[in-house]
This record gives sequence, structure tokens and C-alpha cells, in this order.
Amino acid sequence: MSSSAIDPPLSQGVAYGFILGFGLAFAAVMNAISWVNKRYLGEDLDTGMLLTAKKSVKTGLVASAVVSSWCWAATILNSVRLCYIYGLPGLWWFCTMATVEVFAYAIIAIELKRRAPRANTILEAIRIRWGTGGHIVYTGYGIAVQILVTAALLLGCSAALHSMTGANIVAMNYLIPVGVVVYSLLGGLKATFLSDFIQTAYESGNGLILPLAAQAIMGPGGVVAILLMIFMAVTSSFSAEIIAFSSVATLDIYRPYFNPTASEPTLRWVAHASLVGFAIFSSSFATALQASGLSMAWLLEFLGVVMGSAVVPITMSLTSSHASASWAMVSAPIGTLLGLMAWLVTTKQLYGEINVTTTFENWPMPFGLWGYNFSRKFYLGWTILCFMWGWVAALLITVLPVVQSLGPIATVVRGLVADATGKRRKAGSSASSATEKDFEDKKGDATSGAKAVPVKEDDA
Repeated sequence: MSSSAIDPPLSQGVAYGFILGFGLAFAAVMNAISWVNKRYLGEDLDTGMLLTAKKSVKTGLVASAVVSSWCWAATILNSVRLCYIYGLPGLWWFCTMATVEVFAYAIIAIELKRRAPRANTILEAIRIRWGTGGHIVYTGYGIAVQILVTAALLLGCSAALHSMTGANIVAMNYLIPVGVVVYSLLGGLKATFLSDFIQTAYESGNGLILPLAAQAIMGPGGVVAILLMIFMAVTSSFSAEIIAFSSVATLDIYRPYFNPTASEPTLRWVAHASLVGFAIFSSSFATALQASGLSMAWLLEFLGVVMGSAVVPITMSLTSSHASASWAMVSAPIGTLLGLMAWLVTTKQLYGEINVTTTFENWPMPFGLWGYNFSRKFYLGWTILCFMWGWVAALLITVLPVVQSLGPIATVVRGLVADATGKRRKAGSSASSATEKDFEDKKGDATSGAKAVPVKEDDA
């Protein structure tokens, strides 16, 4: 990657301070929260808690996680890039399609809970529905998505840190995951949800337009604010991806195919090993892609072309009784081949040659919006609507999780006071048992939800 065209407005120490100082401090906070949950709320970090949070996460925290999934670093950087290139139509279509996608899959996740309430991953439901063949195909797609997404995250964040501070990109690729791995190892998926909540409550090819614009408008302070936002978005998304891979490796590969009777300590060891191993692999893969001249935005375009064909079959695994196993096994791979064919043939027809640059040339916007100028009144109205929507959503995802956690918060406060005054009873006492029983009852209430719908062989 060539050096930045402008002198970095910040020193390299800022980047290393963010990554090592703030990153490890954030990890320490998340791990302290996990320790408090274990001591005062009885949350032991077994495999179930590590990989699925024992399905005890309430709607407010889930809502913040959904928003955080949409506001990941690639979205933040790439949406601004598209707005810079295409104007308002670029931002409009990017946000519209991404919002529909996230909203639809949030509903699909609810449907998965209804139809297969004991499934830990959607791939487990696919294995029941379509057998080993379908399971292997879509496990491959799932792992490929996780590899490409983590690489895109690291490419975008390291490029932003390099352009703003001059920090070494390779060093950034390997240092960014350090704090994430620490709190993911000790806090699991629950820590990821909590980091999602903290992130959402804060508020060109590699997506560098956003930090450059912040520098031009607000100076070095604006750059620091943007880098903090990007870094928090990356840590949240990266944590989700490595936990997702660890879940797949443990629950969809190791246990069903290698050791169906694996003990809890064995599963926990596999989960931890796969989490750390995947983080190291992701850093190395991102470094290799960067050395090849590939950017975050190119990788995201490639991701959509080769992986998009798996979306419809996965959706139909839960929503349609007509999708057969044989159809599921061939539809996604055929779609991938056709997507690549269309991408490369179109590139050849438009530009005469196929390379990294031509496959990433900016194509015209759909529906004839390229070059269209929205009126001032429309732009003003749309901006007002966006601000109203943003404020309502921000209040919902920041206030609701706190309100829904008032009970556990009160329990923790009582425990802290009891420890401080020396009045905490020994484990196994009536008070301790009552507190643990109360917590278990609350977990049962939180996870009961809708009545489970039996999964039929022909209907997921």
C-alpha cells in the first residue's frame, strides 16, 4: 500500500496508544464486567455462555447488537466513500439495501429461535433440515464470509490509522485483534454484546474519506474522534466474527464430526484455541491482501459477488417447506459461479481488461439516479427525518438495555455493598442460594419467549 498522499496529522504514538492503551483498557473493563457477572449473578463461563451467552440476552441488548452489526467499520467507511462518489443517491441506496438486509435477518433470527429453540447456530438447523451435505456446503460459506469480513475490517482500520498517524499497517493488522481476543476469550458472546452496547452508545478505496473529511472540518480533534469511532466499531465487529467462527468450529465441525461425546472442558478448549487461531490467521490474511494491493472496498464488493448466492437458500431453510436438500446443495455454488461470471464478463466488456482496478471501477447507479440532483427541500426533509430516526433509535438502544437490566444491576450493587461491609455470606448459604435461584428464575423468564414450534423434517 502506498503511503498517504498527505502528511499524517497525528503522531504514530496516537495509533499505538489507541490499540495498546485504549484497546487493553477496554478489554480490562469488559473482563471486569464478566467477573462481576460471574461473582454476583452466577454466570459461569462454560461453552454455552462463551459461544451463545446461554440465550439469555434480552431484547434491548439484542437491539443494540443489531444496530452495531449495521454500523460496523466497513459500513461507516464505505458509506461515506459512496456518498463522496455518487452523492446522495449513493448513500440512499447503500443505506436502504443494508437496512432491509439487517432488518430481514433479525426477523429470521427470531424464526430460528421459534423453529429450533435448542440450536446454537443456524448451521445446526441446516444440518437437521438438509443433512450432512447441505451442512458442509453452508458451513464452508459461513467460514468464507467470516474470513473475508475480518480481513475487510482489519484492512479498513489499519489503512485509516496509517493515513492519520503514519503507523505501520502490518503492525496494526496484528495489534488491533489483541484486546479483542482478550475480552472475547474471557467474556465470550456476552462481552461482545456489551461492547456492541458501548459502541452504539458512543456516537477512498480503503474508506479514508471520512477521517480526511473530519480533519478538514474539525482539525486533529475531529480525526481523533473518528479514529475512536472506527476503532470501537472494529473491535465490536471483530469480536462478533471470531466468536462466530469459534462457534462454528466447535459446535458445527468438531462436535458433530470428530467428537460427538466431547466433554465440557474439551469443548471449551476447542473454542478458545479456534478463537485465538482464527484471530492470528485473520491478521496474516489481511496483511497478504494488503501486500497484493487489495483494499477494504474491493474486498466488500468481492464478498457480495461470491457469497450473496447463499442468502436466499439459508433464508428458505427456515421459511419454506419446498426447498429440498439437493437444491440447497447446488443452488448457492451455481449462484457463486454465475456471479463471478457476470462480474468478470461485465468488467471485460466495459474496460477491455480484467484486473484489480477494472473490477472495482465505479459502475453507474441503478434506476437512472447517477447525476440526479435532489432539491434543497427534499434534502432538508430527508436530513430532518434521519436525525429524528437516529435520536429515537439511539435512545431505544441505550436506555432499554439499562432498564431491562435494573434487576441484575441491583443484585450486583447489593453484592458489592455486602463485600465492602464484610456481610457477604459464604457460597451455599440460604441468602446466596436465594440470590442464585432468583437469577435462574429471571433467566428462565428471559429465555421462555414464544412457544417453541417443533421442527419437522420437511419444514426446518
